[in-house]
Amino acid sequence: MGQINTIKQTIVANKKVIADVERAIKTVEAFARKVEALGDKFEKMVKYIPEDFTASDQMKLVSKQAKAAGTNIQQIGRGTEGEKLNFYQELNVNVNLVGTYTQIVLFLSYLTKLDKVLVMKEMNMSTLGSVKGGEPVKIRFSGRVTGYRYINEKADEAKR
Repeated sequence: MGQINTIKQTIVANKKVIADVERAIKTVEAFARKVEALGDKFEKMVKYIPEDFTASDQMKLVSKQAKAAGTNIQQIGRGTEGEKLNFYQELNVNVNLVGTYTQIVLFLSYLTKLDKVLVMKEMNMSTLGSVKGGEPVKIRFSGRVTGYRYINEKADEAKR
């Protein structure tokens, strides 16, 4: 009698697992239909707000653009934790640069050309010292660049 009860409990547990798997398959199929219906729009969204984008990735991108613009990087570091909403998380990076006005504007321009959504949430500029004969004015630039990471709730739940 004890073995029969154990087998019955195992059968019930297995049926529950099967039902859970069937629900998961239906969810994946529904998601696939939605992605197919959205088509190119979904692919573009994932490209500009990628799931695997990190604050470190963002710091590398910002640093590369600052160097390309010819600015002197004083500091680029992880900022405060950004908001986490339904399908995305904000990633904040603090930036401190020194350069000419042209270099700073070029840096900002380069940020807009990236295939990621990056927003300057805060920005301050001030001149450094006085102008020396014919040299361009140096500007201290500081700001907070906010990037975005897509949150795939279904994938996050599956990892748990």
